[in-house]
Amino acid sequence: MTTQAKVADSDLGKLLTIEEIERRYPDEWVVLVDTDWDGGKTTQGVLFAHDPRRRVVAEASRGLRRCAIFSTGKPVSPVLFWLTHGVRPWV
Repeated sequence: MTTQAKVADSDLGKLLTIEEIERRYPDEWVVLVDTDWDGGKTTQGVLFAHDPRRRVVAEASRGLRRCAIFSTGKPVSPVLFWLTHGVRPWV
């Protein structure tokens, strides 16, 4: 059985701020494309997919050259996050 991330139909192609994304998709993992950055932090982007499970959005983002994947849920220590999720922030 394959699990697919929810593609944000109503927001597909819309440029949204991080605040808008956090309000619309609480406690979910999101994939953004065409992102804007300020001081190393994503400020806005086009929503590509979202799901409560990180693995699902990671699979949905395969093949994308550049994207941002993050959780809108409760923050955790960056070091703990990198260790438990295998994130490579330098890529």
